[in-house]
Amino acid sequence: MLIEELAVCLKPDQRVDLKEEISRFLQIRPEQVKGYRVLRRSVDARRKNRVRILYRIEVGLQEEGLEQGAHPATAIKPGRVESRFRAGPLRRIGAHPVVVGTGPAGLFAALALCEKGYRPVILERGDGMALRVDAVGRFWQHGRLDPESNVQFGEGGAGTFSDGKLTTRSKHPLVEKVFGVFHQFGADEEILYEQRPHLGTEKVRAIVCRMRNRIMDMGGVFLYRSRMDRLLLRNGSVAGIQTATDERYETDTVFLATGHSARETYVMLHDVGVALEPKAFAMGFRVEHDQTLIDRAQYGAFAGHPELGAADYRVTWQDRSTNRGVYSFCNCPGGVVVAAASEPGGVVTNGMSRYARASGLSNAAIVVTVSARDFGTPGPLGGIFLQRAVEGRAYEMAGRTYRAPAQRTRDFLADRPSPGEIRSSYKPGVVAADIAGLLPEDLTRTLREALRDFGRKIRGFEESVLVAPETRTSSPVRILRDRESLESVNVRGLFPIGEGSGYTGGIVSSAIDGLKAALSMAER
Repeated sequence: MLIEELAVCLKPDQRVDLKEEISRFLQIRPEQVKGYRVLRRSVDARRKNRVRILYRIEVGLQEEGLEQGAHPATAIKPGRVESRFRAGPLRRIGAHPVVVGTGPAGLFAALALCEKGYRPVILERGDGMALRVDAVGRFWQHGRLDPESNVQFGEGGAGTFSDGKLTTRSKHPLVEKVFGVFHQFGADEEILYEQRPHLGTEKVRAIVCRMRNRIMDMGGVFLYRSRMDRLLLRNGSVAGIQTATDERYETDTVFLATGHSARETYVMLHDVGVALEPKAFAMGFRVEHDQTLIDRAQYGAFAGHPELGAADYRVTWQDRSTNRGVYSFCNCPGGVVVAAASEPGGVVTNGMSRYARASGLSNAAIVVTVSARDFGTPGPLGGIFLQRAVEGRAYEMAGRTYRAPAQRTRDFLADRPSPGEIRSSYKPGVVAADIAGLLPEDLTRTLREALRDFGRKIRGFEESVLVAPETRTSSPVRILRDRESLESVNVRGLFPIGEGSGYTGGIVSSAIDGLKAALSMAER
């Protein structure tokens, strides 16, 4: 039996007993519910005095006690059939296919290749998980940046140090496969039905390691500290790659999953003639609140209810005079603001949270859209130059350190300095600064207008701290590719995938991209 919508009205400090709620909804005894599976769970908090949790549930019942005309159902056990990868018979394409990058796009491409019988070589410029976590810890604690192994680069990609959000608007058939794989490798079952599922940074790390081990069991080979420095071409086709240590790998197929911050890769691709174009993205700063403020704004009297957890939010604003959009991005309830630089001499911020979301703070990016007209430098790489300029100014503001410029939101709106010490979760620390000087004047004006609007939408929104800058929302470059095959439009055998391709954003869409590209190649 399928219950399309079971609405459970919350009561303060009372947990939900789903079996009891199902029996009450169907007007049967609880023992007649033999099993159930939650297909969807979402929160309806539009009325603060009547917060509801909405479920879509598949239920198995005993025959006796069913309503007249209903059909008996077999008992349904919790869980879902998992999507398991198994190594197929060995196949060869010239030499082994090479996957560059171990973020979600690269890992899912490698899994799919192994399932189809290929034995990919996977190159990662940064460290494996344990060494990478150590390197990032040293940077956050002491400000010692490793340009090869940091929040952007290393096993698992940038998502390793994030909230691990799995939200997606995609209706692609591979969405279910992606969620099944995450569940297979250790994600909780709730990701299969929550409206806004997340993993948390610690679970992302564990899942990535299990995926890597499975790929190795199926014949894949991982090489760390192996940055691709050159794409080797012959007659318009991939012939191999060359690494920073002058090692060469001959292959006619490369899956390029380098992420949105691999600036040297974009420059190299431009130099060898791969078709690129500039791409719009967004930049701004991180806004940090007390989590209780956001909980009260979203859930009213139900703030802190054990069934709801830490509240998130999404706000948008459109500047009609310039047609620029401002929006919140990558909200991390119960999280922290983290240092995310990948190049010397630049400050970058991002957000991260653990599964429990229990830091007591909330942060999100508040960013304004920028396009090629704002870049100031012509050509496909103009957005990179703009990012570097903003990050470099922030580094100077912070006294040529990796601390972050910060300002209280009310002071930013009033165009005045913030007196006294500014408190933030950001490590290695913040310095009071006039962050209006980071971005072009028209972008700053637009962000101020948007923040005033957000203050009208979320009560107390101005009671917060701005930590700057947020520049790595998405790739500033797009690698042109065929819509169906995902192959480069002018280099045969090159498959740009994931966020670095300029076509996806987030863990799930990047994973789907990797799967699609690998399956596309295998089908040929």
